[in-house]
Order: sequence, then structure tokens, then C-alpha cells
Amino acid sequence: MSRKPESFYPKIKISMRKSTIIAVSIFIIAVIIGASILLLVINRPNPEITSHNGWKNGNTYYVEVTVKNNGASGWVKVYAQIDSAGQFEKQEARVYLENGESKPKTFLFNIDFPEGAIGQDLSYTTWAVAD
Repeated sequence: MSRKPESFYPKIKISMRKSTIIAVSIFIIAVIIGASILLLVINRPNPEITSHNGWKNGNTYYVEVTVKNNGASGWVKVYAQIDSAGQFEKQEARVYLENGESKPKTFLFNIDFPEGAIGQDLSYTTWAVAD
């Protein structure tokens, strides 16, 4: 049995309308999600270590770091790592910084270094990342 071609036209128009509505809705949702992700990426802290200093007191080594936020307000992770005579230790601290704000953070490392190791091959590294 054959159908009349006219019977298909109303269904196609309805289907096209629904398809257009669905396509526009998906596009709007995609734009909203994309904009939200972009804002999260753009509105992140941009930390910078502005100063650092290390010193020894007995078997404790101190690393003082000042971190400045050059981005949006938010949480920043500050790291300090000390290395000497094949030994190393890494510590981290989580700090909330407003835009343009700087804060000092002091890390204490209690490591039993071999005699004479302190000052000979001691090194420390500091860095910060947005959390």
C-alpha cells in the first residue's frame, strides 16, 4: 500500500521544529557550560614566590617563603623542599590569598643530616600553585 506524499509534510514540519528547539537548547546549554569552565580557569589565583630564605638552628632547618597572588582570590598551595647528602623532605601549606595579597609561610624541617652535610651540599626549593 502506498502513502500519499502529502501525509508526510505535517510530520516533517513538526519534527523540524522540535529538532530546531532541541538543537538551540543544546547550544545554549553548551555555551553556559563553556562559559562556566572558562570563568573557573580565568578566575584562578596566580601565585608567585616573591622571597625565600633558609637557615639552620640545631637539627632544624627553616625555609621562609613569601607568596604573592597576582590573580583572582583563592586557595594557593605553597611548597618547600630541602635536599642534603641524598636526603630530602617536601612540605606543603595551603593559604588563602586575596588578589594582590602577600603572606609569609615558614616551613620547619627536622632532619638528622650527616655531620658536616649542612652548608656543604644543602639546597632548598620553593614553589606555589593555584589549588
